[in-house]
Order: sequence, then C-alpha cells, then structure tokens
Amino acid sequence: DRAEARALRTVFGEALAGIPLASLKALVGNCGAGAGAVDIIIAACALYEQRLPAIINCDNPIDGLRAGSAPSREATLKHVLCYSCGVGGQNAALVLGRV
Repeated sequence: DRAEARALRTVFGEALAGIPLASLKALVGNCGAGAGAVDIIIAACALYEQRLPAIINCDNPIDGLRAGSAPSREATLKHVLCYSCGVGGQNAALVLGRV
C-alpha cells in the first residue's frame, strides 16, 4: 500500500489530496487474474452513474490519501484511472473517460 501511495504522489503531486480513491478488494474480494476486469467494470459503472463505489474496512488510510471508509456517493467524474497489480507481476493501468 505504501509503495502504491508513493507512486500516486509521484504522478499527481499535491493534487492527490483532492482526488478520491476507491479500494475495491475489501468490497469484492481478490479475483486473481480477473481482478483487473472487475476493476474496469466498476470504473465504467462509476463513470456512467457518476457515483463513487463504497469503501469498506479502511479505518486507517495512509496519510494524505482520500481512501478511508466511506459510503457510495455522488461525484462528478470525467476520467477514472484503474490500475491493477497481480501477484505474478501482471500489472496494468487504464484511464477511462466519459464521452
């Protein structure tokens, strides 16, 4: 988690404090090789519905990240970044945009 937080800070800098994050594994489980596909489906639904998914079981988020437990909530979303890290090194990132 801390390595991911460092990477996000490197990419987004100070703007990261204003970017909502959603950690989905506690909500949907780890689907192994299918986890990336599940993340993309949830991201597409979030864009379509203009709603962030709930975040559960995250009572101690890493400092500076907006990733603590929260109910599903409305949001104005133009783009969503999905990144997935697999145990065997299968890593991918995809940006979805609203048209």
